[in-house]
This record gives sequence, C-alpha cells and structure tokens, in this order.
Amino acid sequence: MTEEYDLPRNDKFEALRDLAVVRAKQNEEKVKALTRTLILCGSKQVGKTSMLNHLLDRNVPARPTLALEYSFGRKLNRDGVKDTCNFWELGGGTTFSAVIPQLIKTPLKERRVVSVAFILDLTKPAQLWLTFDKLMKAVKSSLKQYAEEKPDHYSLLYSKCSNQFFTDHPDHPDVACIEIPIIRLHIVGAKYDEFQNFDPEKKKVICRTLRTAALIYGSSLHFTSTTENALIKRGKEVLHYAGFEFNPPSSINVDHNGPLSIPPGFDTLKDIGSVSSRSSSAIKTELEQYFTSHFPQVEEENLELEDPSAHASFKEPHLDFILKRKRGEVV
Repeated sequence: MTEEYDLPRNDKFEALRDLAVVRAKQNEEKVKALTRTLILCGSKQVGKTSMLNHLLDRNVPARPTLALEYSFGRKLNRDGVKDTCNFWELGGGTTFSAVIPQLIKTPLKERRVVSVAFILDLTKPAQLWLTFDKLMKAVKSSLKQYAEEKPDHYSLLYSKCSNQFFTDHPDHPDVACIEIPIIRLHIVGAKYDEFQNFDPEKKKVICRTLRTAALIYGSSLHFTSTTENALIKRGKEVLHYAGFEFNPPSSINVDHNGPLSIPPGFDTLKDIGSVSSRSSSAIKTELEQYFTSHFPQVEEENLELEDPSAHASFKEPHLDFILKRKRGEVV
C-alpha cells in the first residue's frame, strides 16, 4: 500500500521555479527561428539558378527560369536555430518585373526581412543600365505602394533601418541617403570570367557606374562567376548573407582590375570619381548620362525558351493524352 504525504510549501523554491519558467520563455523568444525573403532578379541567362543551386547544395543541372520559381532553404543561425529563407527567382530579365511589388509587399506585411539581389550581366553593357533601372523602378514602386497601404509600419521600419551604414559616412546626408531603406539590396556583377578580358577603360566605366549606384542605394557590390571556384564561392557567400544575414563576404576590393567586392557604405564619391554632383537626384541623372554616353542602351531581345510541357520532369501521361487529343480536334 502506497502512502501519500503532503509536502510543506517552500515559497522560496516556488519563486525560483517561477523565475526559471519566465527566463526559459525569454530565452525561447530570443532564439526564435526567423523567416526571410530573398528575391533574385536581373539579366537573362546570367546564372541566377546556378548561384542558388550552389547555395542550397543542389547538384542538379540549371534550366532556364520561365517566369517565376520558388524554393526555400534552412540554415543554422548563431543560436543553433534553423532560420528559413524563401527564395523567389524571377526569369526573363525585366519582362516580369511587374510582379516584384507583390513579392516585396507580401513578406513586409508579415513583418519579415526582405532582400533583393540584382544579378547583372557584366558582358552586356548595352543592356546593363536598362535592366538595372527597370528593376530599381519596380522596387521603388513596391515601397511607395507599401508606404501608402501601411504608413505606420513603413515609418517604423524606416526609422529602424534608415542610414544604418551611413551615419558617419563622408557623403552623408546629401548622397548616402538610402532611397530604399527598409529592404536590403545587393548588386551582383556576373560573368566576371569573361568581363575581365574587356578593354581596361570600358571596365573602369562599368565599375565606376556600379560602385556609384551601390553607394546611393545603400547596396553591397560583388562580382562573381559560375566557372571560377573562388568567385563561385563568393557568389554563394553573397546569397548566404542576403538570405540569412550572417557571415558576410570577408574580402574587399575596389580596384577595377580585379573582381569588385564592396560592402554597403564602404565607398565614397571621392574615391569613385565618376560624378561631380553632390545630391542624390542629380547624381542619378549624371550617372546615367555618364554610362550611356559610353554604352548606348539597346533593348534586350526576347529569347524563345523551351516549352515546359515537353520537359521530362513535367510529363503527365493522362493529361498529355487529353491535351494531344484536344489539339487534334482544333486542327
């Protein structure tokens, strides 16, 4: 027969236990897993999918992105908790840039961190400015819409993020004003393996332009390649930092004779030397004139992509049979 005893209450023990419960809950909140969003957009057939495959350790052949593709990844953060990043890869160059506002606004409404990576083809300067400008306008449009829809939350984010890298910057506040402060921007110059063989003066113009653009938009700037191991690793580091916000690329280089690697706020207008203006709006106008005078812009041709329904990965025998029969009826 089991006897039960009423143990005397120990108020000090109870207080310590309650305190331990509170502390445990606080620690859980501190190490709570975060969910972020990274949007990859830029030039056509520039290696966006390959870069993402390297980041996610996917050993699969890259196929052209038809319009918009989604994937996600999880990485351990410093607290040993797995954070999640939603990756949206936009294909077709600037063809589908109209969807960018929705891709940005949706996670912002859920109070999530949003990053955007512009991956630009360094070997096609005749389309580089057009691509950059159209994508930047789409990003600005999304933030303008969000500010109108959620003014209180936008103001809160703006106050937290504005000028985070530029408080003590020599060009602050006239230039380094960060026009897109509530998202993280990363400019990636791709195909450096081919670009390095360009005429030195052409390389200088392209590098100066991208350095200035990165400065006025508060962006990082990194040159990568999908064929050279060191630059493949750098591309992986850039996307890792953009998606999970720790372990940024450690190398820094501002010499146009090598692959640029510049963190946000590191550059100054004096060091770059591309423009003489000293206000953000005037700089953008002068910068466009500077670049397009050397490289007149030409609209990129629309590429004919393979029919996805013909790809082996998407075969559905029953549906394919019905589709074939319907097409026969139309003919």
